[in-house]
Amino acid sequence: MSLTEIQIIIIEQELRESGLDHLPLFDEMVDHICCMVEANLNLGCSFQEAKQLAFEKLGPKEINEYQKQTDFLLQQNKILMKRITVAVCFIAGACLMISSFLYAQNVPSIMPLSNYEITSTFGMRTDPYTKEKRQHWGIDLKAPMGTPVLATADGIVITVENQPNGYGKYVVIEHEDNYQTRYAQLSEQNVAVGSKVTKGKVIGLVGSSGRSTGPHLHYEVIRDGKRIDPISILEDS
Repeated sequence: MSLTEIQIIIIEQELRESGLDHLPLFDEMVDHICCMVEANLNLGCSFQEAKQLAFEKLGPKEINEYQKQTDFLLQQNKILMKRITVAVCFIAGACLMISSFLYAQNVPSIMPLSNYEITSTFGMRTDPYTKEKRQHWGIDLKAPMGTPVLATADGIVITVENQPNGYGKYVVIEHEDNYQTRYAQLSEQNVAVGSKVTKGKVIGLVGSSGRSTGPHLHYEVIRDGKRIDPISILEDS
């Protein structure tokens, strides 16, 4: 039995949450665990049971071996870097790149869905319920029910709630640089308040909960306490 894309994403996330995502051999480790999970599924286990058995079989010894190989590769890289003479202008450029990377991780500069259709933009629109003109404080991204929703920046989950007559099931993440993001109308919320999330992590699934006319994600970006057009952050980045 082959794993679904979502199941593979869940396995990758658990490895990342174990602090193993920095390993150069991370992809090999994911493939190894997926093979073990599929073998357990073929024995009649549920996905949760198959995954748990695979992680238990992986064990600290095997993880330690991956870590040793990683440390060796990193040490070799350090030795190589020490032998390279870097021009001052290149150092300045490298520092700028690192700063830009760290900034980009904390800023919601990616879309929360990989495949979507924008059905409503930020700004004034005709409300689908009242048919009156009113401000729309985010963007609506149409996607199939159950599509994984991604965190658009590193941060900490500060809200996991359900408003049946409003946002429905929604999640709010707080980021550095005075940013917050809201993901609403979810069918599932896969994080808890206080959870640390990284850019690109699955935090929920597309749904049609709350005040909704069909499966979609309502996505908002808040900067310095004011809601702004999420598209403007993509353009700035």
